This record gives sequence, C-alpha cells and structure tokens, in this order.
Amino acid sequence: MSVPPPLVGAIERHVRSGRGTLVLARQSAPALERLCGQPHVRCVEAPLGLAPDGSAAPEWALAIADATWSALPVHVLGDVEWMVNRTAHGYLVALLNSRGNDKPQQGLAIAPHRDQFADVTLRANATVKTTHEWFSGERPPPHGDTVSLRVPAGAIRIVELVTR
Repeated sequence: MSVPPPLVGAIERHVRSGRGTLVLARQSAPALERLCGQPHVRCVEAPLGLAPDGSAAPEWALAIADATWSALPVHVLGDVEWMVNRTAHGYLVALLNSRGNDKPQQGLAIAPHRDQFADVTLRANATVKTTHEWFSGERPPPHGDTVSLRVPAGAIRIVELVTR
C-alpha cells in the first residue's frame, strides 16, 4: 500500500510523541516499515492481519490488544472486572469482584466467602489530585498517578479519580 508522504510524516511525529501505538503488518506499508523496532511501534508478521490459512492471526489480535491497553487513560491491576468512564474532572472506575459468591444453579448461596477480597491498583495517565469512592464515601489516598484499594468479595466499588 502506498502511503502519502505527508501522512508518513504525521504518523512518525505521532509515534515519536509517545501518545499512540502503531500496529503495522509487515509488507503492508513499506514507507512505514522503517519505524519497526522503535518504541510504540508493534510490527507483526501477518499481512492484512491474516494467518497463512486465511484465518485471523493470533499475533495480530495480541498486537491490537496491546495497543488498546497502552492507549487506555486508566489501568486497573488486580483480579476484578472493571470499566472506565471519562468525566469533566477525570475518570470514574467501576470495579466488580465476583469472587466469594457460590453460584449454584438456583441462585446465589446464602454464605459468601468474604475472605476472597481483591487488592487493586489504579494507575491514571495523569496525577490524581483527589479520589472518592461512591458507595462507602471512602477517599483512598492517591500517590502521584496511583491509587490502591481493596474490593470486598461479591462487591462493586465506583471510584472517582479527579485529575483536573
């Protein structure tokens, strides 16, 4: 594929700025292949994202997942399900810990295992000024761009991160 020189220059500047990740299939855009090996550039040996048998190439899916992860404004590290939403002042992060609940066919068991909490670290792409957990009212202290907290078993926590 022929990439116009102005677009090549714009992509090179964007990659050098560190604000994005380029996922490039080798032999798909020769003008951009010189970027392979640089930071924020992921080159895969899967032309058009396809394996030799025509199916989706697993390495392409991993490259896209890696690029998506690096582009997120907040990273959640811990054994929970999570969602992030941008607000006018920062981000809302919903944390769901489904561990600790026995899930028999007829519904939830009466006695959840409360000892199966999850320790979670939230890392934002900016300095966190203040925090507020919506259900408990707790204000976990931020440490630069990082906030640590515990999510009880079977619980949901919604944490507001104020970065602006």
